[in-house]
Amino acid sequence: LAWSGDYNGLVNGELNDKTTAAIKTFQRDRKFKETGLLNTQERALLAATAKAKQAQVGWSMVEDPVTGANLGLPTKQVPNKTQTRNGTRWSSAQGQVQVETFRIREPGTTLAAVYDQQKKEPSTRRLEVNLLRPDFFIVSGIQNLKRFYVRAEIKDGEVRGMTVLYDQAMEPIMDPVVVVMSSTFMPDRKSTRLNSSHPS
Repeated sequence: LAWSGDYNGLVNGELNDKTTAAIKTFQRDRKFKETGLLNTQERALLAATAKAKQAQVGWSMVEDPVTGANLGLPTKQVPNKTQTRNGTRWSSAQGQVQVETFRIREPGTTLAAVYDQQKKEPSTRRLEVNLLRPDFFIVSGIQNLKRFYVRAEIKDGEVRGMTVLYDQAMEPIMDPVVVVMSSTFMPDRKSTRLNSSHPS
């Protein structure tokens, strides 16, 4: 449902009101009866839609050698890879789409401090979403003329995360991708999270 653009939120495998609303939107947009539950035909159509979107963007799970994080990447949008001071950057040729990982492991690092810093820096960020939980945070909005999305998690006193920047013209392609990127981001190989083949 995230791939089809009908669901925007954390993908955690739970069937809740948000999931039901997304299913109804998927059904309504395709002229099916709005039941909130997928029948066999609708499930097959949703799976085919998701698979086509994944192929369109070149979806692939990769391990970042610098931070140790695993993340899903739209490889056709970000074919260029360079190392940064705290992670790795993947980008398109003209920078319309950029994905960057980071790892912060200074003494006394707290998730709240990194969260506060990400909300304010760079100063051109205008927040639309900011969510802080005990073990992760999400910050998103507009930065200059680009959309930005940050997800980070803390483990053993170390914060690992990813930042996604993309031109607003790329929203139809990237908005659904970012939802899935966030939900499949794992700060290290040993993390357990839903895999990207889950129907949500």
